Amino acid sequence: MVSLALAFIAFVMGINYVNINFIVYIFQISKWCCDLRDLKETEANAVRTGSALETTQLYVGGMACAFCASTIEKGLAQVDGVKSAKVLIESGEVFIRHDPSIVSKSHLKGELQKLGYYVFEGKENMNSTILADNKGRALKTWSFAAISFLVAFPLMFPGALSLVSVYMPSYYGSLASSANFILATVALFHYAMPIHRGTAEALKKRILNEHVLYGVAGFSAYTLGILGFFIPTFRPFFFIAVLLTGLHLTAGWLGARLRFDVEKSILKLMEVRPPMARLIGGGREREVPISDIKVGDLISVRPGERIPLDGIVVSGSSEVSEALMTGESTPVAKREGDGVIGGSTNGSGALTVKVTSDFGGSYISRILGLVRSAKQTRSTILTFFDRIVDRIWVPLVLAVTAITFVAWTLAGLLIGNPAYWGTGVVSGLLVAMIGYPCAIGFSTPSVGLSAFSEFADGGILVKDPTMFERLRDVRTVILDKTGTLTYGAPRVVQVVTVSGVDVQSLLRVASSLENESAHPVARAIVDEADARMIPLVKAEQFNEVSGAGVTGFVDGRKVTVGRPEFLVSNGFNERQVEGVVDSFSARAKSPVVVGVENQVIGAFDVIDSVRPDARAVITKLKELGMHVLMVTGDTEATASVISEEVGGIEFLAGKTPDEKIRIVEEYKDKARREKRGGKVLMVGDGLNDAAALASADVGIATAASIDVSKDVADAVLVSSNNLGGIITLIENSRFVARASAGNLLLALLFNVVGIPLAIFGLLSASEAMIIMVLSLFVVFTNAYLTKIRLKGRISKLNRSFIGQR
Repeated sequence: MVSLALAFIAFVMGINYVNINFIVYIFQISKWCCDLRDLKETEANAVRTGSALETTQLYVGGMACAFCASTIEKGLAQVDGVKSAKVLIESGEVFIRHDPSIVSKSHLKGELQKLGYYVFEGKENMNSTILADNKGRALKTWSFAAISFLVAFPLMFPGALSLVSVYMPSYYGSLASSANFILATVALFHYAMPIHRGTAEALKKRILNEHVLYGVAGFSAYTLGILGFFIPTFRPFFFIAVLLTGLHLTAGWLGARLRFDVEKSILKLMEVRPPMARLIGGGREREVPISDIKVGDLISVRPGERIPLDGIVVSGSSEVSEALMTGESTPVAKREGDGVIGGSTNGSGALTVKVTSDFGGSYISRILGLVRSAKQTRSTILTFFDRIVDRIWVPLVLAVTAITFVAWTLAGLLIGNPAYWGTGVVSGLLVAMIGYPCAIGFSTPSVGLSAFSEFADGGILVKDPTMFERLRDVRTVILDKTGTLTYGAPRVVQVVTVSGVDVQSLLRVASSLENESAHPVARAIVDEADARMIPLVKAEQFNEVSGAGVTGFVDGRKVTVGRPEFLVSNGFNERQVEGVVDSFSARAKSPVVVGVENQVIGAFDVIDSVRPDARAVITKLKELGMHVLMVTGDTEATASVISEEVGGIEFLAGKTPDEKIRIVEEYKDKARREKRGGKVLMVGDGLNDAAALASADVGIATAASIDVSKDVADAVLVSSNNLGGIITLIENSRFVARASAGNLLLALLFNVVGIPLAIFGLLSASEAMIIMVLSLFVVFTNAYLTKIRLKGRISKLNRSFIGQR
């Protein structure tokens, strides 16, 4: 038996170094069958009746894997008045389509709680609350397991303590069993009680999941432990019951830990929309919550502030940055009668705005509605192996358990040996215990946690480790422009001076004056001076003409900075202005001219420039056979220029958020029609990208993304200069997906070998425990090896990619 165990260990550890692609591909046909079944179920659930349906969104904690998603969807589907339920494991959200006249929100919450899950109406403190509860129950159970192991060790391995056993009292076995009975009872019936309640509810709804298998395995070990009061060789099974409980609770703890780490890692950016607005009325201004603002109210917006709600300018003029909202990279001039979007940033002028949309009907609210809709239609993340375990493994183990007991009992009747009945009971209970997929439950999360830490070290926050299975099938990459391929803010890209003027003098004069302005172009010039460590002086008599330029005095001399036509209108020689603009080495896209007194002294080209690694990323994507498409809300002319700078890619300009969703869906539909079409990856940052990120098969948010975009994305590029992280993720997706699949196969092998041995009565209690512990050891060892290899792969790829910039 020892030789067999050693040979088996060597075999399963050796698999770690063998290409397992052929194993995965053997089951590809089964995967297609599962996908087809899912599609048919989705189509059947898409049938809607009645007109009074509403969608309730709840946040559910305690979901560890796809088993839980399946349990919730199946359980809610059996509730009267519920038409459908969609679970998003990565965010903990559940969208329930139901008839409120039949089933209320409180009743839905009750049904979820009956299934053994935590229910919240918002995400605030959800992950930390769940983490604390899961951690507490798991750690307490493990402390019980440690004590139980110490108590049971002399019983499990009497030969190892032969000298000690001489001095051990004869009643130690009964005493140890009694102590472990108490420990197992508390662990199984107190710490794991929420799981048992959920299991009972699942069974009432005829749902088989991993909680059912844990219950069967845990109670089997507990029953064998009770038999140990009469049969000494069964005494160690109380420890097994505690161990199984600890493993099951820890699986939930790991899932909560991962979500908590992701939540902490995403930095909170400034609010897209200010919570308060300055309401004008009664001859004065007063601050009120924007939820109290009504259509037709007048609000005041000061320079540099965010505009609270959509409206029309009734007085004042300014330039407004709408990049975050629409993708338009340059500020837009706003005058009386022009529309403004809530959430956009006001420039240097003061505005009075007449509100045209209240809180619920604003542009931002409509975008968030699109995001919510896209998330509801997104497929639940179920990997191939999750489907196999969910639909085959659990019922198979339960069936084999029953068959084992019946077969041994019948064999005893046939040969006239009643002792076979006892063998049948023990063998059946061992099958149920070994069949519990504790190692299976840790196999994918352990690889996911390893990948999470290594990608995080490389500047990439992986929020959903299951995305790698989808990412390896990506064939279409859709990129936003502003803030993704470009910096999303103006930068000085060229500087020219006239004869006799140096760059330092030009920047000192221009930046000293522009330092008084909040305009993005002004900030770009000041930033350039800061980068060159040029000291500034105080400007006097500063005056700004919105959308045109600024004037003032620096060192007693009048300085004018602005667009070429602004300088001409202020008395500068038109030929001088044209001459300095024409002296740029490359044609200036957005020239800003500087004049002192009545002489032009130089100019800057200030534009939203392309990121230094954008061209290399596009080139690599093309080499990987990807169809690359840039979709932006900016103008056709600007999109064309950026397309050329990154190597010439297809682009679609002037697209609204809902149009971006339609484009993503069109490519997804195309992929479904063409079996080799592949999946769609979306990369973006702004509010106008959020819905498309949620709708795509894989969504990646950049470092400058707003919180809603980071929330719906599968991964976040944490570093502001790490667009190459897209390549790092794609290049390693197949490796991580295969490592996860391989780890799961390793875990399954222990069950596949252990169950037959249990069926034929060839396993003792100690050997069954060793198999379970070894399976966990192999799973975690393989995950650690994956971590080491992934670190090397990411480091090598980063070095090679940096060389291409």
